[in-house]
Amino acid sequence: ADGALRRWPDGAVLAAHDGWAAALDLDAARRRVAAVWTGGRLRVVGVADGAPGLEVTSTVALGAVALLPDGGVLAGNGAGFVDLFTAAPAAAPRPAWRAHGAHVVALARLEDGRVVTWGAEAEGASLALWAAPRGPLRTRVATPAGRPGAFALAPGPGARVVTGAADGALRWWDLEAGRGEREARLHAGTLTAVALSPAGDLGASAGMDRALCLWDPRDGRLVERVALEASRDVITCLRFEDGGRRLLAGTATGLVLELERR
Repeated sequence: ADGALRRWPDGAVLAAHDGWAAALDLDAARRRVAAVWTGGRLRVVGVADGAPGLEVTSTVALGAVALLPDGGVLAGNGAGFVDLFTAAPAAAPRPAWRAHGAHVVALARLEDGRVVTWGAEAEGASLALWAAPRGPLRTRVATPAGRPGAFALAPGPGARVVTGAADGALRWWDLEAGRGEREARLHAGTLTAVALSPAGDLGASAGMDRALCLWDPRDGRLVERVALEASRDVITCLRFEDGGRRLLAGTATGLVLELERR
């Protein structure tokens, strides 16, 4: 909430701007991190030393970001567009493409170069699979429960994602087939975060019900439920580390919780 991008566990501030840090993406080598702020700022910095890289100011609020292997960055904005910024010093964007009718709240690049976006439409929301940045569009699937919320890309081949929204349901999607696969209701109320382990053998979700749920991604079966009601805190982001052996959970009050996998 203070607009700072911090490195943990030492808490070093790598970058800071006005507004909320809305989204970030870390490259596979853990050398670069990209972040976007609601005020329209995008920055790429070095993880080790905060060395500045790409820096862009947008006239539209940004809400999603993904690093590309060639040093470029994809950024989704509040008008439904996705900008593709190159790694050139001028940081000039290539022509943006309209991915959704309104806010783009999540995007991810697949291993084969395809891109997945999730955004709001005039009515409801949709997931879209693109053959490459700027298209063409391969499939689009309408998602229920209003505004897009929590999102996680499944590891490995294919184009599968897990989403969570205001109705408390986790939903599995196969975007290559253009359909939903199944759903599980493990929470009461809006989901705020979803994550999958690198091996794809464990999933985690959190919501406004102040619960953290661990589940089997194959069928949505609940493995463990951790209640946080006593703390009156809400988990807003989740990430598996150390090959899935640890789960980090960031909260609305600025805490980072660490859970060891048994």
